[in-house]
Amino acid sequence: MNYTIHSSSPEYTVSIGRKIAVLLGERAVLALHGDLGSGKTCFIKGIAKGLGIGGNITSPTFTLIREYVGKRRLFHIDLYRLKEIDGNFAIDLEDCFSKEAVTAIEWAERAKEILPSDAIHIFFHHGDNEHERIIEIKNWPTSLKFPQRICADIERGL
Repeated sequence: MNYTIHSSSPEYTVSIGRKIAVLLGERAVLALHGDLGSGKTCFIKGIAKGLGIGGNITSPTFTLIREYVGKRRLFHIDLYRLKEIDGNFAIDLEDCFSKEAVTAIEWAERAKEILPSDAIHIFFHHGDNEHERIIEIKNWPTSLKFPQRICADIERGL
């Protein structure tokens, strides 16, 4: 299933991530796509909140992978600096994909050859104004309920 959500601010993007996190199964791979500044890291901050992870969530641009543990585990991966994935790092990524965790990958198109077929692809687009973002969710599993009211709840600030 595919869904489109409009976010009017970074705070709403965090809220969207938080609400989506609670819907995810024990193992989920989120393949995030979008330009710099399009909201990927804000979304992952929300995912972390929804998984019960506190503290400061930052993009692992230089470390490539960060692991966070709360009520559930999150692997945050940023492939921005990589031109290609070498064999050893591919093994590390595949190991993350197989764990009972949510794995969120920024710049996921750089790992398209090794992404699992059940990865949920999320595309972030700049909207008409400075803070507006259009978030397209593709390949949402039919086994996971995606309440239609999530968009309305977020727009009302819930």
